Amino acid sequence: FESAEAWNAFRLLDHSLGRFIAKARQESYFDNTLFVFFGDHGMMDKTTQYMPQWERELNLHGLHVPFVIYGPKLIPEGKVYTTVASLPDILPTLAGLALDQYQETTLGRDLLDPRFDANRAVFTIAHSAIPQIGLLDNQFYFTMNEGGTHQGLFDLNGKTPGENMLAKFPERGAIMAKFLSGIHETSKYMLYHAAAADGQGACTASARSGGLPTLSHDK
Repeated sequence: FESAEAWNAFRLLDHSLGRFIAKARQESYFDNTLFVFFGDHGMMDKTTQYMPQWERELNLHGLHVPFVIYGPKLIPEGKVYTTVASLPDILPTLAGLALDQYQETTLGRDLLDPRFDANRAVFTIAHSAIPQIGLLDNQFYFTMNEGGTHQGLFDLNGKTPGENMLAKFPERGAIMAKFLSGIHETSKYMLYHAAAADGQGACTASARSGGLPTLSHDK
């Protein structure tokens, strides 16, 4: 931590969550409720030693946040998942826990659904005059400018994760570039074609236009 104040802020948060759960435990709704905790940004201090090397070298440490689902009566056995995930994944993950059936019309994916395990990735964007977009999976981080130039491919498990490995893995880079462009363009489309009152969602229209389809999930 950069200072005692930063450390004490975490201690206060931990204490407050403990008090909140203790009070909720006394209420009738507790046994039938999932409590969800997540953050919108992580630690910006590059000197922290408890984060992976690639997070510091690729300037991704600020995107690493906790995501905790707590419901001792509904999820009796705790488990830690280390796969990449992002905020859009929260909604379908909770829907999968709470509902027998649901229709997914966002870009998120249920983190507990093994059908997606082989193809999980996170979209990143650094806003500037020429935005830099990126795609992070469990092995590589691919980046490029919004127009497709200045591409980079970085091996998260390599000895030098900040080194551009695109020349060594050109096929992997090409696959990730296509996937990244698809997510970026679809998200921009959805931004201007939000769900209408008649129930016609953005992804349904996007599917007709060649974008990502609406997914129906049945347990």
